[in-house]
Amino acid sequence: MTEDMRSRGLTSYQEGEYDTAIAAFAEARNRLKDIGDRHGEAEMLTNLGVAHQRMGKLEPAQLAFEESLEIFTALGELEGQAIAFGNLGNLLLLRGDSGRAVGYLERAIDIFGERGQREQAAATWTILARAYLKEKQWIDAIAAYDQSLYYTERLSASQRLMQGLIGILLRVMGVPR
Repeated sequence: MTEDMRSRGLTSYQEGEYDTAIAAFAEARNRLKDIGDRHGEAEMLTNLGVAHQRMGKLEPAQLAFEESLEIFTALGELEGQAIAFGNLGNLLLLRGDSGRAVGYLERAIDIFGERGQREQAAATWTILARAYLKEKQWIDAIAAYDQSLYYTERLSASQRLMQGLIGILLRVMGVPR
């Protein structure tokens, strides 16, 4: 039954029916909590946070992400922690708190990098570049985007050109790569 609620939530989310998705994820989360499935509960909290964020409900999204991080940390599940850090960083950036966002995003990148999760690291580096831009940390933003390109598995021709130009810029500025 819980799997049905999770599936209904995912389908509803994909179809843009966010209120239905939130209700299904919340019900699945409650059931998982009742049976003591902490991992499943944390995953449903992550889904709830994403759906709330998609609807522009940033406060409940942040609470859901924080609670999922708390559970994943208690369980010692690094991948879940990295996803929660990334979600919180992105959400804080949306809320205009780029300073705090940077810390969460850097922690996510550290875990993704240690685990060899290049795709997730690349996406998080890109968000970190946006946070640095908001903080007017121009060189850090350029370096973060460079890292994003480094972690990207298949670069388009324009991305390879950008990577080369960033490399030249960083060398001219004396910034180590």
